[in-house]
Amino acid sequence: MPSFRDHCEHSRHNLAFLDSFFLTSFNDWSVTVMFYAGVHIAEAILDKDCSIHSQSHQERTGNLAKLTSFPEKAYKSLEREAHNSRYRKYKVYTWEVHRIFKEHFQKLVAWFNSSVDENFVLNSQVCKDIADEWLKRYQRNESDCNKCN
Repeated sequence: MPSFRDHCEHSRHNLAFLDSFFLTSFNDWSVTVMFYAGVHIAEAILDKDCSIHSQSHQERTGNLAKLTSFPEKAYKSLEREAHNSRYRKYKVYTWEVHRIFKEHFQKLVAWFNSSVDENFVLNSQVCKDIADEWLKRYQRNESDCNKCN
């Protein structure tokens, strides 16, 4: 079974991959990679705090209930968004990626970072100008943010 360190390294690996194409023309994959980085974040803490390793998404959901401070809503929302982008929606707009990144993924990373030693902290700032640009443009019914394209 992969260890805490292995899951941390794979989370970093996923974040590096995400950074290589974030907000280009592969928004569906951006959401998917965020979710799988989240899977490794969750598995790292399950190993560290409970010595548990999940064999499936369903088993992981049950195991995560053992972590009292886990941001379950952010994780489940990220899982749902990734599933929808792969199997139902196909077209994911840049403003949606911004929203998913900020509302779900960054919460998961912040929780992870508060749960680990500083040597394992993850940097999730793949878009330096993310701020609230996506929300402002969405509320004004404008096209996608062009800061990151």
